[in-house]
Amino acid sequence: MPLTLDELRSRISTLDWQIVQLLSERMKLARQIGHYKKENRLPLVDEQREKDVIHNICLLPHEGIDNKDLIRLYEEIIRISRNIQME
Repeated sequence: MPLTLDELRSRISTLDWQIVQLLSERMKLARQIGHYKKENRLPLVDEQREKDVIHNICLLPHEGIDNKDLIRLYEEIIRISRNIQME
């Protein structure tokens, strides 16, 4: 039997919570990377690493979201991570 609209929305709410938790953890790590880069006088922006992240994400199974949207989403995540590293 198909799920009701309320059940579908409830599942989305659960996923939203998980996504926020994972993004929060990612940003904590980005902040640590920023500190490491500053302490070791490394460039804060690593364009090759950013390209590699996008490339690797597109290799993962991602049914339901096309590459274009996935790339746009990760470009924004990377932009926010970069800003956190620069704080």
